[in-house]
Amino acid sequence: MEAAVRSGRAPEARRHVERLEAVAAANGSPWARGTALRCRALLGTDDAASARYAESAQALDDAGAVVDAARSRLLQGELLRRRRRRAEARALLRSAQDVFEAAGATAFARRARAELTAAGAEPGDARAVRRSPLTPREETVARLAADGGTNAEIGATLFISAHTVDYHLRKVFHKLGVSSRRQLRARLAATAR
Repeated sequence: MEAAVRSGRAPEARRHVERLEAVAAANGSPWARGTALRCRALLGTDDAASARYAESAQALDDAGAVVDAARSRLLQGELLRRRRRRAEARALLRSAQDVFEAAGATAFARRARAELTAAGAEPGDARAVRRSPLTPREETVARLAADGGTNAEIGATLFISAHTVDYHLRKVFHKLGVSSRRQLRARLAATAR
């Protein structure tokens, strides 16, 4: 559902959300209700969406689905950060990050850390000391590009447009003083050592 919404296929996602809501209403399970609420919230960007994420997290907690609840908190934190409600966002993102780390969900933990940094958390607060001149998003894009991913593939992986990937890569190239993906690969390999 998230991939459909973030790739511009909201009308298609809306149809699936409606089906999921019908299933949730029919079976009454807290997990189905929480998942349906999260999917409905993905379609909005306002206070109602934020409230749905919070309801979703509570329902998923009630169902014992702590990682799913953390996903709802991550999405709510991302939404609040974009709406410049950074303090609220940081609390949700820290909570989500803790659950992801405990569960070994490293990709979600990295995403929560990157959002924490974007929300103004100090490096110690985000549990990661930044030594790179790159932002967490730029670093992720750079690593995916160095591994051979195309802009479209990187965009699909990160739920961003290929144009946004290109924007981040231009910044990466400038900051690292490289002019090609081959040089980027070599530079990142040298930095890893």
